Amino acid sequence: MEFSIKAVQPDQANYDCIAVGIFEDGILTKAASAIDRQSGGRIRELVRSGDISGKIASHRMLFDLKGVRAKRVLTVGFGKQSQK
Repeated sequence: MEFSIKAVQPDQANYDCIAVGIFEDGILTKAASAIDRQSGGRIRELVRSGDISGKIASHRMLFDLKGVRAKRVLTVGFGKQSQK
């Protein structure tokens, strides 16, 4: 298996998998927000239902999100958002 890590605009990502972060309070990172917009609000819906958590190191693989070019989206919990 080969993989690489690249910082790209998520709405332009045509990869097998992209990873996006979610904070513990349900706040989405910029990348997660972009994917959420593309998918018609699917990520926020899953956060609200409790199926996705922002708890640190939690993760969930989403497959074939409608409107998203990447085949898979990995959501990763970032824990509490820094107050800096």
